[in-house]
Amino acid sequence: MELNRQKLSKLIVSSLSAHKETLKRQYAESQSGIGYFFLDDVLPEEITREIFALFPDPSEMKLKNTIRERKYIAVQMDQYHPLLERNGLCVPGARSRPDRFRNLPDRTFDSR
Repeated sequence: MELNRQKLSKLIVSSLSAHKETLKRQYAESQSGIGYFFLDDVLPEEITREIFALFPDPSEMKLKNTIRERKYIAVQMDQYHPLLERNGLCVPGARSRPDRFRNLPDRTFDSR
């Protein structure tokens, strides 16, 4: 399968939609705290392996190891697959803009 953001988005939305009621219940039951839901196996294993293969080897990245976090970072993302370069596989701003995610279950399950 040729990986692109549109195809991945459709697969993710399909997976979320298929588990809509469970996810809504998880979110409702956790709202008194953080408000969350989780879903395993959102993408087929074959696709997750393809995505994993796109990431650079840790030896090509810099280890950021502080008291707050331990992660590998790559700064010249234009050298990597466009899915990685355009932040297509992460949720940028989740911590700095929580308003974007406040009503996620409603946004996620809108019928479009």
